[in-house]
Amino acid sequence: MIRFAAISIISLAIVTAPTTSNKNKPKVNFAQVQPVFKKRCVSCHSSNPTDDVYKVAPTGVMFEKPEDIKKLADKILVRVMQTKTMPQGNKTQITENEKAWIEQGAEVN
Repeated sequence: MIRFAAISIISLAIVTAPTTSNKNKPKVNFAQVQPVFKKRCVSCHSSNPTDDVYKVAPTGVMFEKPEDIKKLADKILVRVMQTKTMPQGNKTQITENEKAWIEQGAEVN
């Protein structure tokens, strides 16, 4: 019984472990990621959304200025990396490489 439980726990840890990590990839700076925000986020999260559904920024969140992005970096991490609920339904097709900056600490220099 104890062996079964131990094997189950180890198996669960292996199955649920992240497959890749952006932390070991080359450091991404904000100048490199700003075009990603423009391409993947600003169509909804701006003062004048161009998205076909959202005509007002969802929950008032806008990513037009670096300060706005940095201020919400923790929430972006949760929504984009952990829950994968943004971009909603991955509508804008964000890639794992484009997410590297968020996981590395979202520095704005």
